Amino acid sequence: MKQHKLLTKAVAQAQDHGLLWLHVPYVSPPHDDFSNRHLAVAKTPLGPPLGRPWYPWYERLPPPPAAIARMRRLYKGFLKEETPVGTPPESPQAP
Repeated sequence: MKQHKLLTKAVAQAQDHGLLWLHVPYVSPPHDDFSNRHLAVAKTPLGPPLGRPWYPWYERLPPPPAAIARMRRLYKGFLKEETPVGTPPESPQAP
């Protein structure tokens, strides 16, 4: 409310001094409650236990098998062969 009064006073002063040649219509200040007493303003809830995501949609979801098959089909010529995790790559045998 105080800011609205100061703004109205500044606009009137600018018009009086000829700095504001546009007509600024009067808008009555809103009578809404701008206090911090609503549900969106509250303490942040406690975080989840370690190892769990904060929100369920942050969890890693594997892509559907159809999407994987499509990507493999599209990029067949560019993909390397899959090797199981933990196995060392084969070294070329000497003759």
